[in-house]
Amino acid sequence: MRPICEIAEEIRRDWKQPYYGAVPYLGAMSDLYGINDRYGEDSGKSVVLYFLSNANTYKGAVAKRCKAELKQHCGLKLTKAEREALHLASLNRDLSRLGIAPL
Repeated sequence: MRPICEIAEEIRRDWKQPYYGAVPYLGAMSDLYGINDRYGEDSGKSVVLYFLSNANTYKGAVAKRCKAELKQHCGLKLTKAEREALHLASLNRDLSRLGIAPL
């Protein structure tokens, strides 16, 4: 599982005009490595959950995968499509490490 800060960075690169309600949580996630970290008085889990609740307008393949990873960090149940997106991303990372073009 990738660190939350790494997922947040990918979201920042992909989501060109984030919803204003998600922006502070996206910023906070940049300072979190794992779900048990704290951001001020807030738990990492609460930061991620608040981000997810404000990220409804974040769409696309990258969004689906990133949100699935965040849900996985929180221990939330994933849909079949979310599990498949995570599996494909994992395979592509492995292929990339081997110098093979992604699927």
